[in-house]
Amino acid sequence: MGVNEKMPQTLLIMGKIRPGQLDRLMDTVVSIIRDGKGEPTLLRVQDNEVGLAVRCSPDQRGRIIGLARRGLEACRVLVDRSRNYITLSSDSLGKALDDILRCGGSEFMLPFLFRLGHVYGRELIELLELSEEHLTERLITSLEYLKLAGFFRRFSVLHVSANKIEVAVEMELKTPLIHFLRGVLSGLASKIFGRSFTCTSHAKSENVVLFEIIPYK
Repeated sequence: MGVNEKMPQTLLIMGKIRPGQLDRLMDTVVSIIRDGKGEPTLLRVQDNEVGLAVRCSPDQRGRIIGLARRGLEACRVLVDRSRNYITLSSDSLGKALDDILRCGGSEFMLPFLFRLGHVYGRELIELLELSEEHLTERLITSLEYLKLAGFFRRFSVLHVSANKIEVAVEMELKTPLIHFLRGVLSGLASKIFGRSFTCTSHAKSENVVLFEIIPYK
């Protein structure tokens, strides 16, 4: 085993709290801390969804995942190989992007925000251990990570094929953030499918945006 494989990992644990199981989930978190198995951080609680980041050594990974799956349904676990995780709220990110747009002007900065997001989307696939998942699962898992990080509140994958991906996202309709997410989604698709994709968007309602990701020609 190499040196890096012995270093602490960050597990990102996402799932839904089973009815009446909130206390049990909190007991799980307490037991992780008490037994010295990891350092948990509560990242997100919304409706019945919860997100935890747990920093632990590789030999503790299986035990922690087992504890989490007993307390959560539809449980999904990611390993962040960078050993870091993003906790930007949509408000904080939106303020930063608004400031960038205000300083540089929309004609220049909107394409810049798209490219910035595109690079981030490609890098995100590299940071997460998704090589064993099906292509569609890689996309869904990446979107779950972005939701956990606070980029948007909810998402729905409407269509996935080699020639078009459609994703509906519930979020604040802020122009800079939308252009950044266009880039992120195009970067994700480009890395997952191994060829260049671009992304367009349009608002479907006051808080839902439809992103259409298609091959770049």
